[in-house]
Amino acid sequence: MKPFLFALTVLLATPCLTNVMAAEANREVLSLPKGRLGLPFKTKATLEVELVRAENVGKENLVGDYLLRVLRVDSVELKSKPVFQFKTAAGVPALPDDVFALYKQKTGRSVEEIPEEDVKRVEEGFVGRKLTCQATEIEGVRNAAGQKQGGKAPESTLLLSSLVEQP
Repeated sequence: MKPFLFALTVLLATPCLTNVMAAEANREVLSLPKGRLGLPFKTKATLEVELVRAENVGKENLVGDYLLRVLRVDSVELKSKPVFQFKTAAGVPALPDDVFALYKQKTGRSVEEIPEEDVKRVEEGFVGRKLTCQATEIEGVRNAAGQKQGGKAPESTLLLSSLVEQP
């Protein structure tokens, strides 16, 4: 009787063991791609960032745009300090991503040209500002024409879900 029970136990347990072994094998294959923050894409994190002018960080193709330089991710200081384009999620106060949006926010007027002295005036207190935000790194967005930038895949972007000014 004991050999029969042992055989029956092995027979009934085999599908369960096979499923567990298959799940273990798949776990290695299903690793998520990581972004420039070192986290898988679409992972929400608390970031400490600094607002910078694109042309001041070597992004001459984005003249007039503002970027976020990431200083810390979940309180861990980054050595590389990557810079990102950004978007604000619905319901989050808009953070100007270019000089024209900043000018409109500060003056209430839309313009097609801004004299250099006015640019310096409106950027005062904005560029260099440090913020803490909840953000998600998402895979790159295409430019307004829907094209890849410079023939390369677009860089990843930060989607901001909350903003807090640092003292």
